[in-house]
Amino acid sequence: MKRALVVLAVFALVAFAGDMVSGSSDLTKFTGYGTFRWTMYGEEGANPATNFSTYSYLSWVPKLNDYVDGKVAVTVNTPSNENFNVCYAYLNLHFTENFTLAGGQMNIPFGYGYTRSGGSMYFADRTMISAGDQFAAYGGKDNMVMLTGEFAPVTVDLALSNGNGMHNSADTTVNKQFTARLAVDPAEWLTIGGSIAMIGTPDIETEEDTTEAFSSNGIDFFAVANYPVSPTGTFRFVGEYMMLGYDHEVAETLVTTDASKMSIMGGYDMDLDGDVFVRIMPAIRYDNVTPWFDKQEGADDPENGFSRIDFCLNIGLFSDKNTLQIGTRTFSTENSDVDGYTDIYTNWRMNF
Repeated sequence: MKRALVVLAVFALVAFAGDMVSGSSDLTKFTGYGTFRWTMYGEEGANPATNFSTYSYLSWVPKLNDYVDGKVAVTVNTPSNENFNVCYAYLNLHFTENFTLAGGQMNIPFGYGYTRSGGSMYFADRTMISAGDQFAAYGGKDNMVMLTGEFAPVTVDLALSNGNGMHNSADTTVNKQFTARLAVDPAEWLTIGGSIAMIGTPDIETEEDTTEAFSSNGIDFFAVANYPVSPTGTFRFVGEYMMLGYDHEVAETLVTTDASKMSIMGGYDMDLDGDVFVRIMPAIRYDNVTPWFDKQEGADDPENGFSRIDFCLNIGLFSDKNTLQIGTRTFSTENSDVDGYTDIYTNWRMNF
């Protein structure tokens, strides 16, 4: 019901704004992509051992004029307990060529690996550092207002979110969040930036105890390079590092430590002069996560870090909109009692 009301509100705002402003418009623009994927799981005792899944992303991006536009997007994936989601529903008001005010459900400007377009990824899965409870405390999707200022080569996003987005049924554990992101393009082929997220948690009362209110910060740094090595070849690099603070007193002698996450990816993108094979790009990515954990004051840190190495061969077939991805994911952990494993997948993605 909550997501339906958000979508209805955006539709109403678009319709209202259409009556109030004039100029060229495009209310019939749709974009998106779909994937068909087969995965063979390498973890011992995996059930099922193999899986076939589909994922569809469809977005409506109506433009009323140069000052007002919006976006409503839905996802459908199988198999899933929640196979239909309204992931985006927001309105943009472009006051000038430099300032835009957005309101609705959208991505919190934190975590490059999460906020980049799913139809442009070089692997079947997003980076591991944009998943899990540690990241969800600061990033993801939420109901929010965001002011964006663009002064080339600098872009600044300032967002205030309320903790009632698609991943939160109610504002009971995380209160309001303020997020700021700065991105700079020092060269045409290079972007560097960072985000800081400040969250607040209210008092949480249970039958057994009361957790006192506290605030905490998360910091994210990223760099993206698309360097043209030759007329037909581009070196692509993405690096990201997160520090997710959650250091607060859980009990009298029990504390929760900070988390850190890192991701490094490199690939070589080659254009091919062919009617069938139009592009090929091998890419490799290393992700490492040190999660936060509860421990007694003065105790040694447990060996609970884990990492993943992804390799993927991206093959463009017939056009740049069709990509065949053949890849592996190798998972390992610091805990010697937990065995590592490797998954193998084939993913077909069609953009439109």
